[in-house]
Amino acid sequence: MLILEPGLSDSAIITTTSLVAGSMPLSYLQTSQPTDRTRFTDASSTIVITLDATAVFAANLYTSWNYIAWLFNSTISTDTWKLEAASTIAGLSSPTLSMAGLSAWPAPSLKPYYSRVHSRLYLPIARTEPVLRLTIDATTNPAGYLDIGRVYVGLAIDLKTPERYPISVPLPSELERVVRSEGGQDYPRVAGLDEGLQDYPVIFAGNPRLPTNAARQAKAAADFYSSIVRIIRLRGSSRDVLIDLEPTDATWAMEKIIYGRLVGVNQPQLIGPGVYQVVVSVKGMR
Repeated sequence: MLILEPGLSDSAIITTTSLVAGSMPLSYLQTSQPTDRTRFTDASSTIVITLDATAVFAANLYTSWNYIAWLFNSTISTDTWKLEAASTIAGLSSPTLSMAGLSAWPAPSLKPYYSRVHSRLYLPIARTEPVLRLTIDATTNPAGYLDIGRVYVGLAIDLKTPERYPISVPLPSELERVVRSEGGQDYPRVAGLDEGLQDYPVIFAGNPRLPTNAARQAKAAADFYSSIVRIIRLRGSSRDVLIDLEPTDATWAMEKIIYGRLVGVNQPQLIGPGVYQVVVSVKGMR
């Protein structure tokens, strides 16, 4: 299970050489309202994200990234994308990272009721290149354009690694499921289309099986405060977060990617020797 916030990409400089519809500008990629989408009118679109120009990256609050996502997009199953990274924009001519032929869809068998999908890539070994280029090939898409509602680049915290935190993600009843806009308004849930967009109480707790010696307790504290507490304190200007319950699962990616506002954060507690706990809720958005 991964959790990340968009402070790094929200303060980045994002440019493109592709044509963008004037009423659906590039700036929408850095706002949290998913219905405000950027529209690229070229069949093949390029997005350059420069992280080293941001105060956040330069201040060493982040020194690496391992997760990139472009959410609420209009791709179809045959669309692909390429990720490149380098130390400078000029360096993109010979990138130090190049991954081509990535599927834009989470899975070819994606359920048809999703009108917008999430494309994402998790790198288990974090990267430090501050310039990223996404090239999206939508030449087979009959729409003739590409819409994207949100871009995320960040350092995802893996909460499933040993000696970290058991996770509980209880799902509410059908009657409790609602969808919210950036302004907090509630909308009736649309069966199917809004699956996965709901309130999630998420519990992060230290491992009670950790030995109670001082070194282990210190490690537990460092892990806790450098991970979930960092997410809570430093989440981006739009105060949204992304949770990926299973980043290696493409088949059920749309069900396992949760995007929304991190709200209802309880005070972190030390509930036992080396055992830290915080309870938060994520309110889904579309």
